[in-house]
Amino acid sequence: MSDDAYRDATGSPAQRVLDALHERGTTVYAWAKANRYEVETVYRTIHRWAGRTDRAPQGVLAHEIMRKLRRTLGTRVLPTPLPVQRKAA
Repeated sequence: MSDDAYRDATGSPAQRVLDALHERGTTVYAWAKANRYEVETVYRTIHRWAGRTDRAPQGVLAHEIMRKLRRTLGTRVLPTPLPVQRKAA
């Protein structure tokens, strides 16, 4: 599913993450604290990377946060980024 189709079908990808956490009886604040992350870092990472399939998070911390969120929530909420296509030389 393309990024545009994903957003159109489900609303904001970041909001989907927040809703999915709420459905599981937790909040971003509680999830961040339970996983020993700064709350603002988790919010920023969710809003920047949730729903993106064009590339993976570039920073080590952002990548780790999204990986743990994907494990917590499942890939239906956080699609796995597509592999990077390298140009042939």
